[in-house]
Amino acid sequence: MLGAAGWRGRAVQPPVDFPRLGLMSIGNPQNYDETTYQQQVARFDMAILGMYNGWHQGGKTPAQAVSQIKSLNPRMLMGNYTLMTELTSSTSNPSTLYAHNKLSSEVGPGGVGNWWAYDAAGIHTDWSGGSFSSWDTNPTLLTTPDANGDRWPQWQAKSDFSLMLSNANFDIWFTDNCFWKPRSDADWNRNGVNDSQDNIAVRNWWRDGQRAYYDTAATAAPGLLLMANVDSDLDGSVFPTTADSFTQFKDVLGAAYMEHTMGMSWSVETWGGWNLVMDWYRQLKTNLLPPRTLLFDIYLASTTDYQAFRYGMATCLMDDGYFSASTNYNQVVWFDEYDLAGTASTKWLGQPIDSPPTSAWQSGVYRRNFTGGAALVNPKGNGSQTVTIGAGYHRIAGGQAPTVNTGAAATTVTLQDRDGILLVKD
Repeated sequence: MLGAAGWRGRAVQPPVDFPRLGLMSIGNPQNYDETTYQQQVARFDMAILGMYNGWHQGGKTPAQAVSQIKSLNPRMLMGNYTLMTELTSSTSNPSTLYAHNKLSSEVGPGGVGNWWAYDAAGIHTDWSGGSFSSWDTNPTLLTTPDANGDRWPQWQAKSDFSLMLSNANFDIWFTDNCFWKPRSDADWNRNGVNDSQDNIAVRNWWRDGQRAYYDTAATAAPGLLLMANVDSDLDGSVFPTTADSFTQFKDVLGAAYMEHTMGMSWSVETWGGWNLVMDWYRQLKTNLLPPRTLLFDIYLASTTDYQAFRYGMATCLMDDGYFSASTNYNQVVWFDEYDLAGTASTKWLGQPIDSPPTSAWQSGVYRRNFTGGAALVNPKGNGSQTVTIGAGYHRIAGGQAPTVNTGAAATTVTLQDRDGILLVKD
């Protein structure tokens, strides 16, 4: 196990008021140089970009593109994507060739092979089954250090900073694939036997390697907020329910990304239900370092599925996270609830009056009140419910879902199963 040294990055404070809007903008064609796209990105409070090594588009450098976006919204937080646990299998991509060469030229565990991950037959492993045309790297600390004493996690963290993060005014270092266990049964120690991901010792090899990346990032960029895409609550106490207890990630990250909590076949809400999503959400916040920033993401198969959108956004508002509605990670989608259909600022909900609720308010429906309005969510499995709101609220007046957002007084509201609504205070 690694020591207790953790991430102590910049204590970036989130916007005071709600809603807090996030954007994952990492998909092709990474057109961050275009004025229209920059204006769309700048409407959000947080944006994660996918600039790669050598990105230079429209005659603009990363520093220039980021500066132009931030000039439109100086308060927003901007980060850039990195990935340490896998790499494209292609050697024709100039942006990743440097890493490909390093992985192939160094020495593997016990002097066998190199820094790639292999199975017992010596074949590259790919946890995604070919979905991303990538090979797994070996992030464990079982490999042979290079001449500088670095293994793959440390070397890649230093490279990520120098090549992709130090060249622009970023606030956030985003890293993908913070898995609580490896997703390949690779021969991690190169002894000719595949190592099961269900073996606790193997899981700790994996987690120790990821922790080495985070600790190196802390040293390389103490002014950046480290955010990881996590598939656990960072200690295994609540989520996943099948996880072992572990210590490598707790009190190490300052921020976490909850990818596609809803909307996909593999989403937590799909197979585990709404309460498990909330357990994950709450425990994650506990296990982060200040400022405990969460980006709560849902997947939308259709940008006109306004009920699914409301359900996701209202769920996010049951705690203090930023909200992201994703499609292909390049499309920027805007909803009437973000700014009252263009009639108010994106901070129209104001400050929370209530603490994040841990129990239902009425008929299984959850509610949280803000100085400028209220958010209600009806969890999956609760059926259709009609609830009494009380005086002083009206519906949003919007054109995207005109039968819901009518602008009328809201004394009672009927919510379908897996539904939510945002109301405006009179």
